[in-house]
Amino acid sequence: MSDTQQVVDTSKQRVVIRLYVATMLATVAFMDYLIVVSGITGDNVLLVFVWLPVTLLFLSVIFGVASKRAVDIISDEWKTQKVKVPLRQYEEMASAYEDAYRGLLETSGVGCGGCCTGVIVIVVALGLLAMSITYGRPLISVEVDTAVVFSIAACTASLLAFMSAYRATKVDKEMEVSPAPRGALLKYGGVLDRVDGVDVFVEATLARRGELSVIRDAEVVATVEGLPGTAKIKLLVTHSGFDYPYLVGTIYKGPPVTEERRVICRDKYSGIAEFSTDDDVTVIVARYDIPKRTRSVPTITESMFETLTVALVREMKLLVRTGGTGGVGQ
Repeated sequence: MSDTQQVVDTSKQRVVIRLYVATMLATVAFMDYLIVVSGITGDNVLLVFVWLPVTLLFLSVIFGVASKRAVDIISDEWKTQKVKVPLRQYEEMASAYEDAYRGLLETSGVGCGGCCTGVIVIVVALGLLAMSITYGRPLISVEVDTAVVFSIAACTASLLAFMSAYRATKVDKEMEVSPAPRGALLKYGGVLDRVDGVDVFVEATLARRGELSVIRDAEVVATVEGLPGTAKIKLLVTHSGFDYPYLVGTIYKGPPVTEERRVICRDKYSGIAEFSTDDDVTVIVARYDIPKRTRSVPTITESMFETLTVALVREMKLLVRTGGTGGVGQ
């Protein structure tokens, strides 16, 4: 028994897929019948080349969504566990996880490779048909050649629509299987890891059920050489039209600070630090102060983020060394 078979029941999904294949083949067969047997006339040309293909694409999307929704969840309890791994090891773990459970994950599209292959197949098929008609030398007959070419194009487009809808749909809200946090989080986490004296790792929450292990959540956290073990830096990334990374430095039972906000570095935007105390935790939030209105989409480059990280590390070390609020600012 595979890992996913312990969690999901795909019997209904198999029925949906069979219905989809039968619908696709029946539609294509009807198109071929109209082209070869009835012949293309002014009365059926739109039906054959427009309405039937469009209807097939629409049904393919519906079947793709229905196929993913047809996966049933086998009720059982998930056991959660927190692990701490180096950044590079987490990247490998996340990649292996997504490869293993790709069929259960919600992703957008079928990938550039699949789309490009489908487009190439359709273009080549239509090109062969055009050559056959233009030069008057069909392989079998104009009708049969047309039927074969449009069958290939229709089936390819239908499969692409089905797979796109399938992969863009969640299995079930209770499944709790989603792509592992990666992207911008690992991009800026790698930048954090390049700063001297900063040791970066990932705190991931795993949910286990039998042999199936799901990555529920992940946070990039760092410690700094020369600071007490209670001092940490957490990387956070928000997404509102662009990736906006910022850092939260904390020191448990750290020096007292006065709530303030000041510039700690300058680049394309001003890097600011916001000092505060939360119970026994000294908190410094470091981020770039981006104007509310800009002529273009704001971007925070890796170089800018590295500058912000260095400035935050400097401020945290200064706080520990002086025993209270103080800083060189910028």
